[in-house]
Amino acid sequence: MKLIRFAVVFALSLLGGISQAAVQTVLPPGASWQYTFEAPGSGWQIGADAGVAWHTGNAPFSNCGPVGGIDCAADGWTDLFNANTRWPVDDSGQIEDDLWVRTQLDLSGYDIGTLQVQWGLGADNGYTLYINGVQVSQDNAEGFTDRWEYTGTVPAALVSPSGNWIALSLEDHGGLTAFDMTVTVGTNGLPPPIPEPQAYALMLAGLAMLGAFVVRRKR
Repeated sequence: MKLIRFAVVFALSLLGGISQAAVQTVLPPGASWQYTFEAPGSGWQIGADAGVAWHTGNAPFSNCGPVGGIDCAADGWTDLFNANTRWPVDDSGQIEDDLWVRTQLDLSGYDIGTLQVQWGLGADNGYTLYINGVQVSQDNAEGFTDRWEYTGTVPAALVSPSGNWIALSLEDHGGLTAFDMTVTVGTNGLPPPIPEPQAYALMLAGLAMLGAFVVRRKR
């Protein structure tokens, strides 16, 4: 029985490893971003200073948690949006400052011609997303629904192996606020990947071991 359990666990772990390898995170939650609370001029989406001072900080950008200054969990928000970088408030206690953030992604080593580059973000309230200077998404739900309430796929024509700029202009209209984002490369959101031939070979080897054990037990 121990050998049978081993063979089953071994085969499942192989399949799990293949499935996990199909999607890789290239921009994790809590990543480092360049940011400013001053309205920049043209070219900021692709790295220009654009007449403002840029700072560096980690997401989430928020007014939640010890850094943010507000216990947002009391209003039903997840602590996954507790601030690593504070999104400041004005003297009345309401968010007034808009936020501009940007970062670069290195996608060298990925077959970006066939694999999807996908993004997910949470933003309260509005956002405009740019990839290499091109606007790819814009929305304003006027409220928070879940951590990655907005998702999408980056058109393959917009990305290159290295030096990709991801930039967002973010706005808030008062009360609680937060921003974080993740980017993955792979088959996320598509039908499960078909195992490659070597995966089948490994599974067959495991089944052969299991068969040999059963035959010996019957003798």
